[in-house]
Amino acid sequence: MKHGAPTGQVPQINPQLGATPAARPGDSSAAGKAAEQKHDYGTIFFKAGVGSFKILGGNDIPAEGQLGFDFTGTVLVSGIDPKAKLTVTGAVDKEIDNQQYSKQVFFGHGHMAIDGKFKAVQFFGRDVNASFNGWGVVRMTGEFDKNLDTGSYWYANDPKSKYPWGTSMVQAPVPVPYQHAGPAPTLKVHKGS
Repeated sequence: MKHGAPTGQVPQINPQLGATPAARPGDSSAAGKAAEQKHDYGTIFFKAGVGSFKILGGNDIPAEGQLGFDFTGTVLVSGIDPKAKLTVTGAVDKEIDNQQYSKQVFFGHGHMAIDGKFKAVQFFGRDVNASFNGWGVVRMTGEFDKNLDTGSYWYANDPKSKYPWGTSMVQAPVPVPYQHAGPAPTLKVHKGS
């Protein structure tokens, strides 16, 4: 299996996926102007025995791209775009479907894939093995598992450099695409179309 996937499906990535956030005609607000921008895409992989993550966009701009992950636990999906595709397989139940507030809660053991834009995806549980090809911020908080491991994450452009999930609740966000302080490394990112 690719990237050391412990169990289940390896999340599939389509590097050609990309979309420009839709702008409303005549919208001259900061959000409207930002919606006209194309975002660079990057790919991040992350896995943990026990932990949580949240993927979100910025300000009024949603995260976008392809997220796929195997998991056991609880997932909250907020503000999924009506054009986005959400698929769930395995022993996973939809516990809440609140259309008024655009929130869905899932619980169980299986695989989830989201293809498109969303406000946020939040997870807590165990045995998570994920990939995200898109634009957004990933916040991770790890817990020590039975092997005293908190999990790890790495970028597709540098798979040998793996970083541990922090255990602090004040975990610094992990940007996608990869951003580096200091001299910029050569990155291979895909442009949204």
